[in-house]
Amino acid sequence: MAEWERLYTIHLRDGFIRAPRYKRAKKAVNYLREFVQRHAKTEKVLISRKVNEYIWSRGIKNPPPRVRVVVVKEEELARVLFPEELEEEKKAVEEKKKESKEKKEEADKSKKKKEQEEKEEVQDKEEGKEQEVVEQEKQEQEEKKEKKKTVKKEAKNK
Repeated sequence: MAEWERLYTIHLRDGFIRAPRYKRAKKAVNYLREFVQRHAKTEKVLISRKVNEYIWSRGIKNPPPRVRVVVVKEEELARVLFPEELEEEKKAVEEKKKESKEKKEEADKSKKKKEQEEKEEVQDKEEGKEQEVVEQEKQEQEEKKEKKKTVKKEAKNK
């Protein structure tokens, strides 16, 4: 997942102090992006929506002088998040893992139930066949007895 995570306090004022007032928030965002590129040694930087909104929250003319963020480097990508966002993201990932485990367990249970039901059906069929065989044998025995009786009656009659 993440190669590394680092917590930075970035002084945005260094980036926007010499800019005209009507460009300061934009310069602050660009300074943040350059800072992360320099420290993460990557070209691709994603700034989270919350961080961007925080920088722009006081308007274009008066961005905050500093911001405390977590930089997460993943392969060729660096993401900029608030520490709270990172914790929420980790919790969400853990919940997804738990849910997937539960689903997997439920699937295993249902699979085992199905297998058991199939075994029971097979056993019932086998028992049914055995019962049929036993019934057929009984019928055959009864028929033999009846034949013997009829043969004896015919022999007596003669």
